[in-house]
Amino acid sequence: MKANDVGLIAGKGSKRKRVSEEEGEPEYEVERIIDHHIVQNHVHYLVKRRGWPEESNKWEPEKHLCNSKQILRNYHKKCKVLVSGSASIESPTYKAVQEFKESLGYPTKKMMENIMQTFSGSSGLVYRVPRENFIDNKILQLLELPKDRRDPKAVQYIKEALVIREFHFKRLLQLIKLQASERRMNMSAGKAHIKVENLVDLEEIPTSFTYVNDCIPGEGITIPEDPLVGCDCQPACKPDYGKCCGGKLTGATFAYGPDQRLTVPVGTPIYECNMHCKCGINCLNRVVQKGCTINLCLFRVNQTLQCLLFGLIAWIPICQNLLCLPLET
Repeated sequence: MKANDVGLIAGKGSKRKRVSEEEGEPEYEVERIIDHHIVQNHVHYLVKRRGWPEESNKWEPEKHLCNSKQILRNYHKKCKVLVSGSASIESPTYKAVQEFKESLGYPTKKMMENIMQTFSGSSGLVYRVPRENFIDNKILQLLELPKDRRDPKAVQYIKEALVIREFHFKRLLQLIKLQASERRMNMSAGKAHIKVENLVDLEEIPTSFTYVNDCIPGEGITIPEDPLVGCDCQPACKPDYGKCCGGKLTGATFAYGPDQRLTVPVGTPIYECNMHCKCGINCLNRVVQKGCTINLCLFRVNQTLQCLLFGLIAWIPICQNLLCLPLET
C-alpha cells in the first residue's frame, strides 16, 4: 500500500511513524473509533487519534484501518452489529445526537438563570464550560444503550451540560451589552467611575434607564445660572461665620461639618457657595457642585427582595452622612 493511500493505519500498541511529505500523509495510532456512516456504499469511521485533541477527530475509510482490526472488532461488538462493505448500519450517528438534544428541549431563560445562581460566589460567577464534542461523545455512549438501560443521571448530566453551554453564550452577549451601557454612563461620569454588574440573572439595563450626572432640582426649586449674591469669606467659609452662603446670609443653616458630612436633617434646604463667592474651590460649603467623587456600581438586585430592578452601591464603604449623588431613572 502506498503511503499517500494511508490516513490512520497504526493499531493499538503500534508505534506512530511519521513519513516525509514526499511519501504522503503521516501515520498515526488509532486510540478509538467513535462513530461510522456509509459513503457511496463504503463504511467510514470517525477516528480519535492518540495524542491528538478531540477537534482533530477524522473520518477514515475502512481500508485505512488495516492495522487496527482489534479496535474495529471491539467497536463492532460494542455496537452489536457486523459492518462490512455496503451492509446496513444501525448505530448512533451525529444526526441521532442532534435529535437527542432536541428531545431534551431548548434551555429556557429560567433554567439558565437557575443554574447561574449555582455559579455565584464571592469571586463573581465561576463555572466551567463543557466542550460540545465532549457532550456529543457522552450522548453517543448513551445512545448505544437500549432506552430502558439508560441511566437517568447520565441524561440529566447531559441536559445540565447543554444548559451551561447555552447560558455561557447568552452571558457573553449580556456582558457585551452591559459594558456598552457602562461606557455610555462613564462618558459623563466626571471623576467617579460607574461600573455595571449583574450576577443575578440575564437581564440587561432597561432601555428606559438614563444616567444623569447633573444636579436635578426638586419640584418648585429653581437653581439660577447667575446667583444674585455671593459671600466674602476668605480663604474659605466656616460654620460659625454669619455672612456665609450657608449661614445667615441666606437665612439658612450651614449644612456641612469640618469633614464635609451633612449635619442637617434630610430635606433641609442647602445653600452652597457659588461663582460670585470669594472663597476657593476647597471651601467646606462646596460639595454637591463638585459632582460625584465616589466610584459606584449599578448592580442587579436579587428578585426575591421584591424591590428595584437595579440598585446602587459604592465600591468602598461610605461614612454615615457623606453625600453621594444618586443615579436618576
